[in-house]
Amino acid sequence: MNVLYITYDGITDHIGQSQVAPYLIGLSAKGHEITLLSAEKMERTDIIDRYKKIFSEAGVEWHYVPYHKNPPVVSSIYDVFNMRKVAKKLIAKNNIEATHCRSYVAALVGLHFKRKAGIKFIFDMRDFWPDARREIKVFDVEKNPMHKAVYQYFKKQEKAFLQESDHIVSLTEAGKRVMAEWKQEGMSINAPISVIPCCADFNFYNRDRLDPVRIKEVRKSLGINEGDFVLNYLGSLGAAYLTDEMMDVYKVLLAKKPSAKFLIIANNDHHLAIQSAERRGIPADRLIVIKGNKEEVPYLIAQADLSLFFIIPSFAKQACSPTKLAELLAMNIPVIGNTKIGDVDEILRLEKNNSAVMKAFTTEEYDAVLSQVLQKISQGNDHIRNTAENFSLECGIDLYNKVYHSLAR
Repeated sequence: MNVLYITYDGITDHIGQSQVAPYLIGLSAKGHEITLLSAEKMERTDIIDRYKKIFSEAGVEWHYVPYHKNPPVVSSIYDVFNMRKVAKKLIAKNNIEATHCRSYVAALVGLHFKRKAGIKFIFDMRDFWPDARREIKVFDVEKNPMHKAVYQYFKKQEKAFLQESDHIVSLTEAGKRVMAEWKQEGMSINAPISVIPCCADFNFYNRDRLDPVRIKEVRKSLGINEGDFVLNYLGSLGAAYLTDEMMDVYKVLLAKKPSAKFLIIANNDHHLAIQSAERRGIPADRLIVIKGNKEEVPYLIAQADLSLFFIIPSFAKQACSPTKLAELLAMNIPVIGNTKIGDVDEILRLEKNNSAVMKAFTTEEYDAVLSQVLQKISQGNDHIRNTAENFSLECGIDLYNKVYHSLAR
């Protein structure tokens, strides 16, 4: 197919590099004609220049508009207007057959051309975006009338996206079940729904390719001694994450593993982890908070014996597929998560991947689950990667390839 992929998340963002570019390069290799339209932070010229070359070599035609952050709402409207203007030219020039729209802002552009020109429309929804933003007060609908209006606007558009799309992509089976309930309640959702979780490049996140000497050097540089047990957190910090509760788990772990260190690999808001540790009475020298670039992250993950993440369970998080999950499992790292986050309850199993789900935020639950997981870890983790191949980049590309072929008929 000739596909115009539209994303408001730029390639200059981490998510663009991990969850957009690899898929499009893979789909181009499958024979599809891929045109990419994104909104970019223009100050990141090094990343832009690097990906111009990467996309050119892969046969992906990349166009972008400058991303604007301020003033709120107005800047986004302006960006969408600019993306629509560029999309119109690209649709005509490249004989575009379908738009593939990543999340809700991009879908505003795709739906416009579905209505105006009959261009097939793939709604790759990622999560229940308006509700996700409401839950963490980015849309403070109770206190801010403008936020309330924007939230209501996107809820109305959400219904249109689902009812008028030619294919819907959900990150989770749980999200798909919510849409099935909406259909039973009367929403006219007739498009096929494919579940494609966030995947990871298993060639990149592969311990076997790492230099053992460098692994030891990184460990030494972090102040981790031989024999220290390392608990890890990987990913963003912020309102959607239960940092205090993760610190409580670490305190329970310290009772079992007195030399344990907590390695937090985060790309933002390091102070939130440090402040949380202080509130929980955790000595500062037990915490290692670091930001790693893409090349460094596998070496940092390789230090871990166990990874942990707690996300606030909510309506929107039923559609959440944590990117970190695929990356960790690919590196043979067992994971403890919390219940009611996407499909995590079905994915993390002691008997399958030495991993588990906390069903409650209590000391008793932390102690019981940690004991079970530590027992499984003592038997070895080398099998974990092989149980997670449905989270590989190749698997994700194949699933998107099937979506494209289904629309080309």
